[in-house]
Amino acid sequence: MNETNQSFNDVWNELQKNIANQIQMGIKNVTKQYEDISTKWLAESEPVNKLMTDILSENKEPYLEIYNVWKNYQNKINARMIQILEGGNAPYVALEKMWTKHAENVIALLDSKSNGGNECIYTSWSELTSTMMQLVSDYITESRVEYQALNDIVSELKEKMDSTISNMDPNLPHLGTIERSLREMYSNLEDERNANYGDVSRNAIWEFQKSWFQTMETIRKSLMGIGPQTDYDKLYASFFDASRWTPFNSFTASTSTSSLEDEVNQLRAQVNELEKKLKKKSKESEGGHN
Repeated sequence: MNETNQSFNDVWNELQKNIANQIQMGIKNVTKQYEDISTKWLAESEPVNKLMTDILSENKEPYLEIYNVWKNYQNKINARMIQILEGGNAPYVALEKMWTKHAENVIALLDSKSNGGNECIYTSWSELTSTMMQLVSDYITESRVEYQALNDIVSELKEKMDSTISNMDPNLPHLGTIERSLREMYSNLEDERNANYGDVSRNAIWEFQKSWFQTMETIRKSLMGIGPQTDYDKLYASFFDASRWTPFNSFTASTSTSSLEDEVNQLRAQVNELEKKLKKKSKESEGGHN
């Protein structure tokens, strides 16, 4: 293996480990995020459930309808929570398996092409990058859809409970207690949604994006020394087209090798901007808890 390819090999091996670690961290963060949401729901819904059950046992007839509405939506939300907890990591797991498999393929291709052109290396990296970006984009979309579906059920619960209460006798002795308990639960769940899921999900996206930009920057620097000059522009243009982070801060890549340093600098600027956003969000979060 020539010196340039060996340098790329060393860089690639290190990146392979770093990205694998990043994906593992993503799995842990997502798991904790959903576990926190589930724990919060159980903590907030249990007092309401106990209140409803106790009231029903004392005086069944006037409160049977509102109890049935509550239990119906409680079961719906619990089922959605289980679905999210069981399947929330699936895209990350798929990403991890795909990365491990294809990252090893790049090294094998590098060995087999050590004395010739490196078109297969570029093609493999381009396909890998494109697939990774699609999986990450799909995961972010799916995560938002799942969480929105959960919020929709909670909104339906509130709407249905309000409607049921409005049709009940306002002089019922326990009705005011039920309304206060529900209002407190809704408020606490709303606070949790804004403070926990919003910040956690945004920060997770920014962190992964920052890590990916850093990876791209390092890889592009290594790619500068590989590949015949005659076909390098074409290969590099194809590589850029497949590897742009289109769901967020996409950038426009040049197809000229003379602009490589400018493009690397552009990536570095985007990384710096992401770091500023993360620091700002961290300070805002700390200020909110004081």
